[in-house]
Amino acid sequence: MDTIGALEAFDSLLDTDELVELASEFAKVPTGVPLGFETYVDPTDPQLVRYIGEVVTPELSRDGRLAQIDCRPYGIVAQLGSGGSPAILVQSYAISQHHQLMEDPYSGRVAEERVWGRGMSQSKGHQAVMVAVLRALLRTQSDLRGTLFWSVNAEARSSHKCTTAILEQLPVTPDFCLLQTPTSLRVSLGNRGRVDVAVTIEGTASHSSTPGAGAGAIEGARRVMNRIAELSWPEAGHPLLGQRQAVVYKMLFDPVARIRFHRGPG
Repeated sequence: MDTIGALEAFDSLLDTDELVELASEFAKVPTGVPLGFETYVDPTDPQLVRYIGEVVTPELSRDGRLAQIDCRPYGIVAQLGSGGSPAILVQSYAISQHHQLMEDPYSGRVAEERVWGRGMSQSKGHQAVMVAVLRALLRTQSDLRGTLFWSVNAEARSSHKCTTAILEQLPVTPDFCLLQTPTSLRVSLGNRGRVDVAVTIEGTASHSSTPGAGAGAIEGARRVMNRIAELSWPEAGHPLLGQRQAVVYKMLFDPVARIRFHRGPG
């Protein structure tokens, strides 16, 4: 089958009703970062374990013809093709960081030509599409000369541990990797990346009427933020990704003193 014929056959076999149903079911399963200071989520978190193991994996297994590489707790990989080169890895993250205050975030309702749910625009929409695409490719009965890997990655700690574990279990090293992330359907050939730096400021308690008797951690934090705001880098920024930047994105003061009032007798 030539390329044009394969694309036409694929288009006719892509089931859009199935796609919407998949997206709705994925949307109903929580995978969100909890509110609060601790925003890192371990791959063994019950939410991620359930979503990858009890939701995504059964959908990949439904047809019975799609090869899988079990990398849990770090993720799950679907494999299609010859098993050799050229090979491409398409990656999608299971975690949902965005829209923490969304109303009814796990309804999975279909309305206004949209599937509503936390994580749909960030990752779950991609995952529903890829499951539908893999099934359509199987229906074409075409033999891929290379290998297509698709992974649902459990990384949620700003590390590379899950990706490293997945790559180590693939039978062939991918020649190219595509990360599914919301970019308004634009392909970006770069990623800014990030480095988390934890700064600890130790203070000495004193009464607010005599601040000079102590060392306020709040004042210390203000001075640190002022210095961060003044940071600059002499080298030119990347033409597409821009200049380096440093931002404070969360703060925690501990211990927090609490006053308790006790009502006496009578």
